[in-house]
Amino acid sequence: MTHLSDPLESALRQIEQRSGAVSAKLITGEPQALADAASALQQIAVEFFQIAPSLTLSTTASAALKARLQRIAAGMAMQRENLIRRQVVVQRALDAILPAAQGSAYAKTTSPYSSVGKQTGAFKVLAA
Repeated sequence: MTHLSDPLESALRQIEQRSGAVSAKLITGEPQALADAASALQQIAVEFFQIAPSLTLSTTASAALKARLQRIAAGMAMQRENLIRRQVVVQRALDAILPAAQGSAYAKTTSPYSSVGKQTGAFKVLAA
């Protein structure tokens, strides 16, 4: 295995660790812990992309970096799919618990510009 520069290697290791933490929190299903882990992953990814352009790598190190980044990206794509699956499960559970909430939040309209607002009764007269 080729060795990458120390700051780059450290950043990649942290990204991989935090990505693993996101996967673990996704499995446990704790929303706040998942949000915290995702936020930590986002922070280290931002830091990585700030230092990456300033580094110069040999072609072999560059190929190793590319392969490693592709593995990380594939893992994140899998996490995204799992988040979508979890969202569907939660939505179905909500629909079962609160069937009245399944309706649309907005009134149906045939006009391309929405519908006319309904008066609440709070103001009967408009004056300028």
